[in-house]
Amino acid sequence: MNIKPLSTIAGGLALSLLLTSAAAADNITPSTARTISINSMAQNTLSNVRTEVWYRVRLFANRSYQISAWPVDHEQGVLAPQVILGLFSDDFGMVPASPVTVTTGDLEGSPNNNGDTLPSTAVFLPMTTGVYKIRVQGLMGAVSASINVLVRETTLFSPWTSKAAGFEGFIEIHNNTSAALSVTLKGFDSLGNLQGAGLTVNAPPNATIFQTAASIGVPINVFAGVVLTHNGAFGAVSGNITTLNGANGLSFDSPFTPRDGSLQGYPVR
Repeated sequence: MNIKPLSTIAGGLALSLLLTSAAAADNITPSTARTISINSMAQNTLSNVRTEVWYRVRLFANRSYQISAWPVDHEQGVLAPQVILGLFSDDFGMVPASPVTVTTGDLEGSPNNNGDTLPSTAVFLPMTTGVYKIRVQGLMGAVSASINVLVRETTLFSPWTSKAAGFEGFIEIHNNTSAALSVTLKGFDSLGNLQGAGLTVNAPPNATIFQTAASIGVPINVFAGVVLTHNGAFGAVSGNITTLNGANGLSFDSPFTPRDGSLQGYPVR
């Protein structure tokens, strides 16, 4: 009878647990999906064996997001791998969410230096707040490559607007793209309560449109921050609110910015 020493058994068990833990930590299934932070890029490897990777991200209702995946620069003359995105609203990767796919090439995650592939990009406006699962699949045959994955919030915010005591808030929105976009404006008070129903408008290509505090439903004498969402890519829309007093000519500008405080697109004023 061959009896192994306890230390050998313990060592083998530890190695087995280590290997199991390492395998479980890999993000190749919905249940092992890694968390990805907004505006932080993740990188992973796809191949003919490792054909998909999964990520989990918490997204919020009344916001808009862009999800992109694209190959890292690869060897000259080698066809770049193509990737496709899938977005799911349940924890098991079974219930597809419905993003708006963006096909233009001038997006975050631009083509690699060889210029032979475009990012796979989707725009998503979640109806509910929760954790969503992102699947990145490779369509590459036997090619192995590193893939960048990035989730960016495209929501824009402006500090306040009002129609009160002779002041009126004029909202100026510019579509920076050559395609028509849908833009939604909603006003929220200091407690986060929606003021009015908000307003969804069509922004023609390369056009500037105007609204007022009253037209998006902000009641008289209420100060409200304005949240702007849209179905375009990051930087597709820029805007500004000018709060003007017609009696004395005083005006205050409040540019729309993302949560990180930077401007998207060029100034419209």
